Amino acid sequence: MIIGVCDDYQTDAAQLEDALKKETQKLNIEAHIRCYDSAEDLLNEKDNIRLLFLDIMMNNEAAGIEAARKIRENNNDIVIVFVSNDNGFATESYEVEAAGYIMKPVTDHLEKLDKLLKKYAGGMDEGKLIKLTGNWNDIMISENSIVRVIADGKKSKVVTNDPERGTIITTISIKNLEEMLSKDKFVRTGKSDIVSFSNIIRIEGSNIVLKSGEAGVDIVKIGNTYRAEVLAAYDKYVLSGML
Repeated sequence: MIIGVCDDYQTDAAQLEDALKKETQKLNIEAHIRCYDSAEDLLNEKDNIRLLFLDIMMNNEAAGIEAARKIRENNNDIVIVFVSNDNGFATESYEVEAAGYIMKPVTDHLEKLDKLLKKYAGGMDEGKLIKLTGNWNDIMISENSIVRVIADGKKSKVVTNDPERGTIITTISIKNLEEMLSKDKFVRTGKSDIVSFSNIIRIEGSNIVLKSGEAGVDIVKIGNTYRAEVLAAYDKYVLSGML
């Protein structure tokens, strides 16, 4: 896979490139790292990049934000991680569906870099295993494969991104599943829904636009009494990359 680094400050770019080489080697990720010293150079060669580390402030302006907006005009597949000395761009990160932030200097935040690579570059984080029971033998699935949980009476529908498993009906209630799932990866959005943060494309008012397998997207309504908690939890998830 191709990882892009865009930073107009050569020392910072070299530092990040070196850290990426070491971490990808450690995680057995085959990666080619391309460095760009301007948003213009990046935009001319962006198409094959899978994961992009993008400096927000270049040439004394928020050129990274503008570059991300231009990328999103015709490409929703590139995973964008902002790199910055300033964590004050949360609103803009929502607009361009950024995966998060990593603060400079990156050498102080190698644990965060490691997590980002595991999550977005095919690393080895399998996620916690969840035991589902039903009218069949119990099965174990990774919580990382869960997109959404929908209450179905006393049962639950577990929607996964695994094409072989699809949607699983379990006798476990949505309340009990909420307790089983990691709080930093999932949020209850109403009486009948739990969604995975990593599958949220964006939040529009009281609606969550959610990636949902080959079908494209689902719209999940946020309950009025859940709204403040959902927004606070999603803010925390997005800003978890700000170290």
